Amino acid sequence: MNNLELLACCTRLEPDPDEAARLAQLAGRVTDWGALLAEAEAHGVAPLLYRHLRAARVDPPQQALHGLQGLYLAHRHANQVRARVLGQMLGALAAAGIEALVVKGGALCHMLYPEPGLRPMSDLDLLVRRQDIEPARGVLLEQGLSAPLPPDGQADKSLPTAGLTVEGVWVGLELHYDLFEASFGAAMTWDDLGQEPLAFALGPDGPMARTLGLEDLLWHLCEYLRFHAAVFTPWRMIWVADILGVVERYGGTLDWERLARRYPSVLRTLSLLVLLRPLRPGAAPTEVVAGLAGPGGRPPRGVGADFAGWPRRSLAAQRDKGLARILADTWVPPEWWLRLRHGLGAHDSFWRTRWIAHPAEMCGWLRHYVRHRGKGR
Repeated sequence: MNNLELLACCTRLEPDPDEAARLAQLAGRVTDWGALLAEAEAHGVAPLLYRHLRAARVDPPQQALHGLQGLYLAHRHANQVRARVLGQMLGALAAAGIEALVVKGGALCHMLYPEPGLRPMSDLDLLVRRQDIEPARGVLLEQGLSAPLPPDGQADKSLPTAGLTVEGVWVGLELHYDLFEASFGAAMTWDDLGQEPLAFALGPDGPMARTLGLEDLLWHLCEYLRFHAAVFTPWRMIWVADILGVVERYGGTLDWERLARRYPSVLRTLSLLVLLRPLRPGAAPTEVVAGLAGPGGRPPRGVGADFAGWPRRSLAAQRDKGLARILADTWVPPEWWLRLRHGLGAHDSFWRTRWIAHPAEMCGWLRHYVRHRGKGR
């Protein structure tokens, strides 16, 4: 069974009683709970899956239930530790006169999720001004974090992850002066922000912190998802939960017209994500929802399906599929994924991406492979 629809249901941050029967039905079709748990953890939604199954009164097999409970408790403990360390680091940076914004999971787990432990993360990310990145590294060193320099001694948009171990949890912290890698082709530095930062609390009794303003936040999340939906890296369901969660929590306060003017790609991305899981009724103005739905007609094929060809997987690893399937997966991947990858909405013209842009990208990777294979790499 394809577990994608079940995991997509779990991107709602609060279980929906009206969807409980549907979720129970999908759970009843699961034939391999071990594979489901592994897939949920890879997508970053294992704690959400646990929460939704409990809310729908679904009882998985005992071993699967214990596995889900273990993942939920591990993420909850890890995020409690991370929140304490983050508060300490922000306080030390502020004492040194350095402003820092918390981005991605470190902020979203407190802003959006009913419990911070429902939003797994691998590390914490801070945005600082470019001139502050080296002084900020010095502060981290003073606080006991290991903060290595980049190999060439120069920070390329971010410093290598600093970290320390607390209560058995590795707490990694990455300093950025630009939230996108050099290969991304766009920038998001402190000077690029279009709104005042948004304040939030690090837990019910925790210190205050700040993150990106709502429009900047949505654009960053959407572009981060698009950038990582690549031929080498899989997209993750937790990023969908983040984006739709922001819309459902703050959609009533967003200036949608300004968002469309400043960041039109956000609406294009949303038009794809709502095919995976519709927005909660009333989360956005009626005209916005209608615009995401478009004029009707055929939706993109392969909603939620990921790239499955070369070079994501080596030719040897795919040999059992046969040559025809490998070629099809590589050169004619799912339409939904291609639109996400190339920044198209669900209703934009598609032929140029299908027949020109994607083949050109694959030819580039093929040339790269042949060139480096010829050098013995």
